[in-house]
Amino acid sequence: MTAHRLLAGSRLVVEDGGGNHGISLSGNTCLDRYLADYLADGRLPRQGGTAGTADAVCERSPDPEPPADKAAPTASRGADLHRLVGFRG
Repeated sequence: MTAHRLLAGSRLVVEDGGGNHGISLSGNTCLDRYLADYLADGRLPRQGGTAGTADAVCERSPDPEPPADKAAPTASRGADLHRLVGFRG
């Protein structure tokens, strides 16, 4: 939150109860929507109330569970955003 306070005009989007700053493209559609909107056309969430508070809060995603079988997943839930940002995995 310190960086958010120091960067005029910045926006802060958080996952409720989240503790990791690297959760984009991990299946939280709310977070991914904010990222996709920004990358697609520069849209930002509305600025929140007081300085240093989040401008948008997304519901926390459930903790991941290992797949029941060893088969590879057919598609990543963040595949659309990966294509948007040119991810080469």
